[in-house]
Parts: sequence; structure tokens; C-alpha cells
Amino acid sequence: MIARRPPSLARRLRLVVFPRGSVRERVAFLMKVSVLEVRHGPRAWWTAVRTAGRLLLPRLTPARPAPPPAGVPEPTALPARSTLPRQVAGEVSGLVSVVLPVYNQANLLGDAIASVLAQTYTNLELIVLSDGSTDGVEAVFDRFASDPRVRFLVQANQKLPRALSNGFDFARGEFWTWTSADNLMEPRHLEREVEFLRAHPDVDFVYADYIAIDDRGAPLRDPAFRPHNRSSPSSPDIHLPRDLTGFNDLYDNFIGPCFMYRGSVGKLLGDYAPELGVEDYDYWLRMNTVMRIAHLGTDELLYRYRVHDNSLCAQAAELGIHSRKDRLTALDRRRRAALALGWRVEVAPELRALQQTTPSDAAAQHTVHLVPAAALAQQPPTPGSRVIAWFDGRDPEAPYRLRQMVDVAQACVSSDPTTADRLALFTGSAFVVPPADAAAFAELHAKNRFLREFEQSTEQRRRVPPRVRLPHGRKLRVLLQVDDFAQGGLEQVVLDLAITLRQSDCQVQLLVIGSAGDAAARATALGLPVVQLDRARQREHYQQLLRAGCDVVNAHYSTFGAELAAAAKVSFVQTVHNTYVWMNGTQIEALRRSVPATAAFVCVSAEAARYSDVVLGIPPSKLIVLANGVEIGPPVAATTSRQQLRAQLGLAPDDFAFLQVASIYPPKAQRVAAQALHALRTTHP
Repeated sequence: MIARRPPSLARRLRLVVFPRGSVRERVAFLMKVSVLEVRHGPRAWWTAVRTAGRLLLPRLTPARPAPPPAGVPEPTALPARSTLPRQVAGEVSGLVSVVLPVYNQANLLGDAIASVLAQTYTNLELIVLSDGSTDGVEAVFDRFASDPRVRFLVQANQKLPRALSNGFDFARGEFWTWTSADNLMEPRHLEREVEFLRAHPDVDFVYADYIAIDDRGAPLRDPAFRPHNRSSPSSPDIHLPRDLTGFNDLYDNFIGPCFMYRGSVGKLLGDYAPELGVEDYDYWLRMNTVMRIAHLGTDELLYRYRVHDNSLCAQAAELGIHSRKDRLTALDRRRRAALALGWRVEVAPELRALQQTTPSDAAAQHTVHLVPAAALAQQPPTPGSRVIAWFDGRDPEAPYRLRQMVDVAQACVSSDPTTADRLALFTGSAFVVPPADAAAFAELHAKNRFLREFEQSTEQRRRVPPRVRLPHGRKLRVLLQVDDFAQGGLEQVVLDLAITLRQSDCQVQLLVIGSAGDAAARATALGLPVVQLDRARQREHYQQLLRAGCDVVNAHYSTFGAELAAAAKVSFVQTVHNTYVWMNGTQIEALRRSVPATAAFVCVSAEAARYSDVVLGIPPSKLIVLANGVEIGPPVAATTSRQQLRAQLGLAPDDFAFLQVASIYPPKAQRVAAQALHALRTTHP
């Protein structure tokens, strides 16, 4: 708890002259609001005076609606917005993702983190991101390093909007929210808002009332903060409007800091606006334009919002936030006007069954194309067109075979969750949508993207991804595991990986389960520690290695110890080097048994992922594609003619040449390939 200081002399004198709740306090309050707001223009002044006047003459204004009966309340006065059943591929059902960006607030961060971890709703992940902090926030990170629900990210300073967008790139939850280092969540914050969203599937975003506190954590008595949302000038309780009619034109960002929205909504809306100070306001304006926002419907106070000298609210004048708000509201009017020019969904003939019954607007200025992915491959769309690719889910190989189309389309949709998981290997815009809603979803997605990119340049949207910070700033401890380590291509790949990881400030150790040969000696010569598992007590020795200090086991052609690593809470990650067509039944069965204990399968190509999924039966949700190849041009460089190259290699102009890129090594079957080609030439010269 934050210790409270006794009230200052000035504060005590103020209470004598203007007693709380007195007419004198209310009149002085109205005058103060008038002086404060006149600097921000006539519209801001009139809005503040009009709403603050409700405190001076409360009987002339209607009271807030009485709270509804006990239980989850119904939303009041919802705007008519388009909302559809949908989910993001790979989202974790019931999980709440909380993002907490911080910049130089180490003295407050610990209480903010603790308030999240103390929630009555415990199915959460907390993503804390330091946006270039220089005041030692890492020491605060280390205090919470033992909680598996917390992840810590760091980046060079990019300001709050990009910090939020970077943080949510790591979010896996069905529900999203964010908080600040200087604010505190009340224990039932997440529980109550999750209950509401579950009870109201037609609502995309819920917000609730909160308490204003000062820099010491005490209730804020200053009447200048949001006077129109307080029952009296001295009350710290902020009760927000429940009717969002005309919210986009009110010039008042009253949504507040206590909110939650669906992960699918976050994926649809995309990044927060890059301009500091209005990033949340822009987000709510965009959301309210095409989606449904609702108040929780009760007077519950679920959050503590700190008003102090370092808050953006306090620095509004210095940062020019009011002028930014003016620009934002003008921008919002322009983009809403452009959005209102009408939308038409062109559904490909093959998908007529997905066409909505409502007629399409022939005069619409905006067109969205809903196209089967296979048709996209035959006729790519023109640049700049809005295309949503539909995958029917009947062909499990389609997401792999048509993966180039994923980059062409703005989003990929399927009614099959597994197909959506496959698409998620190649795009962050893969959604599960019922067939009947596919056309409406195509329009909804296109509208959101239109709002996000309206009058915004590519450079404005550019951001640099953060990196993971380990507890106590130590190095990532990686155990590279192989069954045998003698000689060949695999051994070279593992050695190259070990060297690269070491250069990336990781602590690397090589573990050989079986026999070690020349490659192990090369590793030792390179300064890489090599451990050969004791065959007489393999499991015991393996467990000792894990206990000695290991964060990740990266296994190459090896499944040994997967369940032991999982039991020790060490991530077991397998690298899939190719299509394992050579595996026999025993090897395939061993691989499948290791799947539950394996955190992820890193596939070096899309084809390796396809084989792992479709043939070997590894769930696509556990696959990650990290291609280790590059697209190459013609095999002969433009500066060297084929004749010159043949002369350099000692080949006659009519000699047959076959290039096989691999080490000279018996398992690579170069001799067999040469013999086969030699025999083939007799019948196919």
C-alpha cells in the first residue's frame, strides 16, 4: 500500500473557506473550470461549463439511471453497429491478455504489476514492456520473474502508441486490455468484464467506472478532474455516461482507463494511432464507428486512475494534446464521411452460397472482394484492391500450397479452426468465421483497415519489434540436443546455430544422446561445451542437466527427454529440418508421443510444416515456420556465361551436368544419384 501523507496547510485552509458539499465550493468549482477550459477553445469551454453546471444545479439535470438488478446487466443504449461471430486463429479461450507499457516509472511499476496478478480472475497473461526506460525498471521485473504468467519485453523508446501495438503482438488471449504503471486494477476488474463479454456476445468492448487517486494513492479531491462525471466536487468516484449516442462528436474521451475488448477486435482494429496523447481516443472512435461498445451497467468502481504531474493528462498543455484532439476529431469526421460513401461486397461465383440475402449497393464507392484462395492463384488481384481469401477447409494442404496468396489478401477466413491455424503460420490476419457471415465479415474487416490507414503513411505505421528480457538480465540458456553427432549436414547446421546463438548473447551447450565423432571435436575446438549423455543412467543424467540451468532445449532429430523437460518446466522445442519421408513406423510413433510435451516445432520451410501437419499429424497450432532458405534467381550468375562456367569446371558443351547441394556424405546418396542419372540417360538422352 502507498503511505498517505497528512493534508497540507493550504489544503486545510481551503476546506475551511470552501467546505465540502457547500454552495461556495460548487460556485468556486464552476469558476475554476471556466478559467481552466477557456484556454482550449470555445467548444471545450462550453462543454465543461455545461456539464459542470450539473453539480451547481443538480435538480435541473436528470440523475444517472438506477443500477439494474443483481447479476450481469444488459447494455444500455447500444449504437447500431455490425458485430459478427468470429475468433482469431490460435487464440487461447478464456485467457485475458494484459499489456503494461512503462517508461521511467520504476517507483510505481511494482504496485501496478501486483494489482494485475492479484485479480480474482487468474487465467491471465501479463506482458510488461519497457519503452526505453532508464530508471532501473529491470529490478522491478526481477521481483516478479517467478510468476509464469508474466513476460517482460524491452525496446528503444518508441512512445506509448507503438509500445502498445508491440505489446499486443505477443497477446494470445480471447480478451485484451491494457493498463499503466501508475494505475491500479481493483481485484474484480477482469472478472466482472469477462463475465459481461461472455453474457453479451454482441458486444465488442466494455468499460466501467473508476476511482481517481492522487500522486500518493489517496482519493483525488481536486474538482478540476472530470467534474461532469462526479456526484460532488470532492468525490473521487468517476461515474461515466452509459449512452454512447453521438460519442464520436462529443469531444470528450469519457471511456476511461477501465475496459476490456475481444482479441478478435484487437486484430481487426490493428495498431494504435502513432500520435502520443490521443492513441486511445482514436482507438475508441474507430471502434465505435463499426463495432459495439457498452458500459458495464453498474456503479462498480473497478480501477484506480492516478492523476499526477507526470501523467499525460497533467501534461496535456505542454504536449499540445488538446490541439491533437482537435486534429483527431476533424480526421474522424473526414474518415466517417468517406466510410459512409457505401460498401459493396463482390462475392466470387464459386462462393454464391456465402452471399448475404441483402442486396448489394450498386452506388457504393468502396468494393471488397470475397474470393476463394484457389481462384486468387489463377488470377491475382490488381494492386490496391481489397481482397478477403476464403478457405473452405476441405483440403488440408490448401493453406500450404496457396501460401503465396496469403500475402496478396488483406485477410484469410475459414469456418474450420484447424485451417485457420494453418493460415496463421503465414499471416496475422487469419479468422474463424461461419460461412453465412463470410461476406459481412469481409466488409467489416475492410472497413476497419480503411479506418486504420486513412490519411496515414507507411512510415507512420512503422515500428521496431521489442526483444524478450530474461530474469535478472541473464543470458538465455540453450541446450542443443542431437541423438548422434558425427559428420554431415545436420552437424554443420547445429554448429552454425550454436555459433549464431552465442553471438546473440546466449549461453549454449551441446548435448549428444548417442555417439559423438568428428563434429563433436570441431564443436569443442570452437569453444562450445559438449556433453555426452551417460548411457547407464540417461534419464537421471538428463534431469541433472535440466536442473543445472536450462531455459530451452532445442532438439534436432531427437525426441528423447521431451516429457522430462516438460515436467521440469523447461521448453522443449524441436526443429524440423525437412520432410521426414525416411522415417519408419517406430520413429513416427516416437515423434507423435513427444507432441504433448513439445512446446513448438520450428519448421525450416513451409513444405516441412505441411508434411509435419498433414502426414505426421502434428497440430498446426504447435508449428512455427522460420524459413532458413532464400529465394534465388537463375543458377548461373548474369556475369558468367554457361560456356565459361562449363570451361571452368572442365565440362564439354554437351556434357550432362546435375547439381546436388549437399556435403559429400554416404547418407546423402550422391553415388546412387549419379548411378541413377547415368542409367537414365540411356533411355532419356
